[in-house]
Order: sequence, then structure tokens, then C-alpha cells
Amino acid sequence: MFIHIGEDFPMLVNDIIYIFNCSNIPKNKEGMKLLEEARKSSNCVDLSRGKPTTLVVTDTGKYISRISSNTILKRSRQRINDEKLMIFKTLR
Repeated sequence: MFIHIGEDFPMLVNDIIYIFNCSNIPKNKEGMKLLEEARKSSNCVDLSRGKPTTLVVTDTGKYISRISSNTILKRSRQRINDEKLMIFKTLR
């Protein structure tokens, strides 16, 4: 199942390894370093339009989004629940 992580960019829920909340980064040196390393990476897609809120990490890349980490997490959980429901209905 796909979720939207910003700028009409779809992502497979199962590809997500880590969702990092960037809103507190200015207060956290390690968080700043993580975000800067992600930005310098050749496999980073910045969807934030200069307002990074969330860093989503997958096996294939890193994605900086302006959508909150809570929203992305809720969307991913909803998609997983929808998928389980579809499987359940199919098995019935």
C-alpha cells in the first residue's frame, strides 16, 4: 500500500524503515547532523520546500518532508490496517 509523504510523492508503507521528527532538530546537534548528512546524500529527495518537518528513511533513500511525522505515521498505520482488513475479507 502507498502513502503520500508530500508533494504528491507516493511511498510504499513496507519500504519505510524509520520516521524521524525534525521539528526539534535546532535543539539537537545529533539531529542536525543526521539531517545535513541526509541532504548531502545522493539518494535524498527533499520534498520540504525549505521547511523540513520529517525525515523518512527507506532501504533505497531518504526523504525530507514538510508533513508531520505523526501524520505520516498515522497514514502508514491506516494503510496497514486497511491491508489487513482486505486480506481478512478475502479469506472469508
